[in-house]
Amino acid sequence: MFGRTSFVLAAALILSAVSVSHLKGQTQSRQADAQSAVTFHKDVEPILQKNCQQCHRPGQIGPMSLLNYAQARPWARGVKDKVLKREMPPWFAEPGVGAFANDRSLSARDIDTIVKWVDAGAPEGDVKDAPPPIAWPAEGWAIAPDVVVKPVPYHVAKSGVLDWVYVTQKLPFTEDTWVSSMEMRPGATPRLLHHYCVFIIPRQDGTKYGEFTATSQGEATGNAPFEGCYERGQEAFDYRKYGAARLIPANSDMVFQMHYTPSGKEEKDRSQVGLIFAREPVRQRIQIQGAMNQRTGRTRLVSVAKCRLALKNAGLYVFFFCVF
Repeated sequence: MFGRTSFVLAAALILSAVSVSHLKGQTQSRQADAQSAVTFHKDVEPILQKNCQQCHRPGQIGPMSLLNYAQARPWARGVKDKVLKREMPPWFAEPGVGAFANDRSLSARDIDTIVKWVDAGAPEGDVKDAPPPIAWPAEGWAIAPDVVVKPVPYHVAKSGVLDWVYVTQKLPFTEDTWVSSMEMRPGATPRLLHHYCVFIIPRQDGTKYGEFTATSQGEATGNAPFEGCYERGQEAFDYRKYGAARLIPANSDMVFQMHYTPSGKEEKDRSQVGLIFAREPVRQRIQIQGAMNQRTGRTRLVSVAKCRLALKNAGLYVFFFCVF
């Protein structure tokens, strides 16, 4: 009798141990699955912060915000489609032609992460896994400008083919001023702008400020734009990490060369340029150079940089930097 009872107890203990071991294995398996599962906060949100939120936030040109899960979830399938087609983030340099420090294209790993997240039903995951939110500058700026230069508003016609217009704005600098960052932004309705350029020119007697004209007042002839031109998706020009800056001579003016596109109704635009002053000693000076296509005679604005680039298309419009 004792032997039989002992056998039953031993069997029960073995079954119990097996059951506990099985449950422990299941728990560990679930934990491993949870750790490997792709979720918004753990895996996707860092990608959006690094590559998307600069444009996809209030005050910027993205058609929707992607600052949090509630904003991103409805667009999950659209995001997957755009990244698979490599349409987003926008990056138009031809693959295999040089390496760029500011390459905005997603890595294959990031694309795969987004695809897996969407295919799994776009789960939110644990909010504790979320990275700290980025403290973006106010009013949609990518930089926090020390000075904002705004021309007077321009009334854009509702239809027709619109030629370029020019307007000159007086700058407040009575001394030579080093600028380490600059951001060109559209007004409240970005679709009105095809593009615009800015020129830094010496102040001249007789200049009409705040008055749009069909031709320049002679001030922009032969000068390169200060930083190039703005078009949708243009990033801020930030030279701080290079210890570099652009020089704005004392008593200069800024000329805006605007090219508008009608929207079907009369609207106003007031584009703006933000500047950050150099706070550290300037080790290198940024200088804009012009480059001409000898076959066509067409000039393209190029800032030459410490990198090599093969231009396979003679009509390519490129910006890169030359530091002296």
